[in-house]
Amino acid sequence: MPYVKRKAHYGNVSDLIDYIMNDDKTDDGLLVTGINCNAQLAVTQFNATRQKYHNRGKRTAYHLIQSFAPMDNITPEQAHEIGIRMCEELYPNFQCVVTTHIDRGHIHNHIAINSVNLSGRKLNDKRNDDKEGLYAARNKSDEISSEYGCYILPKTTFKFKSSNNKSEIYRYYKHKTWRDTIALQMKELKFKCKSLDEFIIKLFELGYDVKFGKYIAIKLQGKERYVRLKTIGEEYSEENLRLYFEGKSPLLKNASKEYEETEFNKRYVRTYREIQACLLVTTGFSAKNSGYPKFQDAIQKTMSQSSKIQALLDVLQAENINSFDDLQNKIEGYNEQIYEANKEIKKIEKQNKSLLERIEKAQEFIFLTKEYKYVEYYKSLDSSYTIPEEMKYYEKIRDELGITSIDEAKQIIIESSGIRKQINSLRSEVYDLQQKLFRLDLMKEKELLKSDLFIHNIKVGNNRIDYKNSTKDRWCIELPYSRNTFVFIDKKLSTFNHKYGYNTLFLINDKKYDIYVKGDDGKLVKDTYLSGEQLDRLVADLKKENTQKHKEENINFSSPNLPQ
Repeated sequence: MPYVKRKAHYGNVSDLIDYIMNDDKTDDGLLVTGINCNAQLAVTQFNATRQKYHNRGKRTAYHLIQSFAPMDNITPEQAHEIGIRMCEELYPNFQCVVTTHIDRGHIHNHIAINSVNLSGRKLNDKRNDDKEGLYAARNKSDEISSEYGCYILPKTTFKFKSSNNKSEIYRYYKHKTWRDTIALQMKELKFKCKSLDEFIIKLFELGYDVKFGKYIAIKLQGKERYVRLKTIGEEYSEENLRLYFEGKSPLLKNASKEYEETEFNKRYVRTYREIQACLLVTTGFSAKNSGYPKFQDAIQKTMSQSSKIQALLDVLQAENINSFDDLQNKIEGYNEQIYEANKEIKKIEKQNKSLLERIEKAQEFIFLTKEYKYVEYYKSLDSSYTIPEEMKYYEKIRDELGITSIDEAKQIIIESSGIRKQINSLRSEVYDLQQKLFRLDLMKEKELLKSDLFIHNIKVGNNRIDYKNSTKDRWCIELPYSRNTFVFIDKKLSTFNHKYGYNTLFLINDKKYDIYVKGDDGKLVKDTYLSGEQLDRLVADLKKENTQKHKEENINFSSPNLPQ
């Protein structure tokens, strides 16, 4: 990230141009370029333009300095190109002289800009002008320099509730910058992994927590809130990641498997065989017609469907599931294992809280060290340079850890690697169990849906589950679209859709369900009972009533009160 500053030049413009075109500084004049003027005649041409438009202001030109850090490792020729491109894009109608100085320990451009352009308009010197202001120059410099491999400091904005409470720096830093950290690491990780599962497991190894629901969400260790992958960037949405990884896998190499058909899995095995036959024909036809042009989308969708069924069959085969009872027992077993593993993770984290906080700070120290070196360098160039607030956070954690180098920070992480490995191993185990659980829950829902014994249109989110009053075998559910009305549902007759985040309650038509209301003391009191069919109809009526109420509220809100 080159450091850019600009100041107005007063008096004779020849003083400025003679200084910046000094042969000793510009490799004997090789690194000098005129834009909209001849560099050797720039003084005359600058003056002529101002005289033409009767410009008698004290400002005769502007002096822009663009300094490159030695860490960026660019050549003088590249720096010169950056300066030229910046002027051409920012000041296309102004006369400019771009020079690159190589006489110091760092490469830097000096640029003279005439105070008026070829149409007689003065340069807009307001800092925040989005075309010609200083901030625009810095943004354009960053944009072009990044193409040449220069490091660009993240732009972080801080707003403090109190100017006296500078401890807020740390909270705002952590809130503002951790998404940038995730984006950088995910970009590198994506190209190293061959599947979404491997991608998630690698995130665990980097210290992230992962939450599954309608969307996959992650957070850095120590952060309070999760962020959805898709909000980091559309390319990281679960759907796009799945498409990316599926698109990289070979079409038919070792893809097809043979499964023993049983009474329980026969529907899935036969569907899988049909898909494989379809793939064989489609890819063969596509190959005869020079690749994929017309068939790639269809092939990708079919492959995606095939991989999902294959994953399901793999679980059934590995877990020896041959009946609905086997399926239910495995689901209960997975839930119990996940619960115990999560309990163990929380126990380890509680026992090692101070150590984990120290690791977190060491990780952030490593991440910010590069930026801090750039900031120190810019400060050495300009004593008035304002150190970004996040660098104060860096200094704070540096002092708290009592370290001065990245090697020392890495040593802190290495010394506690045993604890981290233990936690990450448990997290990976939970993730693997969750993937199996998701597939089995989906199969359970399909098995219940194809039965004629149930009605199944009641769907509720987890926020409707009263966990306190639920038992080992039954969920206590607050009925959707109601307040304070509860029913108990057999856990075996409920499923959870992990992708969309809702539970489906399967009711038996002629079974009697006790309906409860909650008293002021929080205890449930039996109110009445309904058959499965009546309960289903009640929820449908509540939904209809709730929808009508919202429509009326929206009409009243949007309609103005007209005079009578």
